[in-house]
Amino acid sequence: SLAAVLRDEPAPLTSPSAAIASRCLAKQPGQRFQTMTDVKTGLMGIVGHARPAEQPSIAVLPFANKSGDKEQEYFSDGLAEEIINALVKVPGLKVIARTSAFAFKGQNTDIRKIAETLGVTTVLEGSVRRSGNRIRVTAQLITAADGSHLWSERYDREMADVFAVQDEISAAISGALQVKLSPTAAAAKPRYTPKLPDSEALLKAKHFHWKVTVESMEQAKEFYEQAIALDPNYALARALYAD
Repeated sequence: SLAAVLRDEPAPLTSPSAAIASRCLAKQPGQRFQTMTDVKTGLMGIVGHARPAEQPSIAVLPFANKSGDKEQEYFSDGLAEEIINALVKVPGLKVIARTSAFAFKGQNTDIRKIAETLGVTTVLEGSVRRSGNRIRVTAQLITAADGSHLWSERYDREMADVFAVQDEISAAISGALQVKLSPTAAAAKPRYTPKLPDSEALLKAKHFHWKVTVESMEQAKEFYEQAIALDPNYALARALYAD
C-alpha cells in the first residue's frame, strides 16, 4: 500500500550493491543520493569488488528407500554414504559430512533450506528401489540458488553393478560441477571391490554402527564379524570393526 511505501523499511538485500539500493530507498530525502552522478559514483565503487566465484560444494542426502521394505534402508543409506566417500576424493569440491547431511533424513525439508543451512551450492538427492537381484537408482543434482535440476539420471542395473553405479554418479557430478579428479587420484590404484555378500554385511554393520545404541552396536559387531569371515582380506571391514 501507499502507507507502506512511506512507513515500512524494505526487506534486506544480499546483493553487493545492497547499501546503494537501501540509500536510494531511504525514507528521509536527505539520506538519499542527491544526483544520478552520486549513484554512478557509488556503483563504480563496487566494481572490481564482486565476491569471488563460490567453491563448488555439495551435500548428499540419504537416498529414499522405495523398496517397500523398511529393512532395505541400510542399502539406500549405504549407497548415499559411498557416494559421499567417492566425492570427498575430488579436489576442489567441498563435501558435507554424512552426519550433517543425514540430519535432515525424514524431515521433508525444502532443498533450498537444507542448502542454506549446510552452506552448499548443490544438493544430491535420490531414491533406490530394490527387487530381487535388480536395483533402480535415481539421482538428481539440484542447484541451491533456485532449486533447478542441474543433472539427473536413472540407473536400472543388476545388484552386482552397484559399485559401477556409485562411480558413475560420482563422475557425473564431477562433470556437472566442472571439477576434475587430480592426476594423482585418477592414476591411483583401483579400490578393493568386495563380493556382494561381503559388501551387504558391511553396509548392515555400518547402518547399525551409526545408530550408536547398546543394542545397535551389538548388531553392528555381528555384521562386521560376518563381513570379515566372508572375506578376511576386506581391510575396510576390519578397520571399522576395530573402531
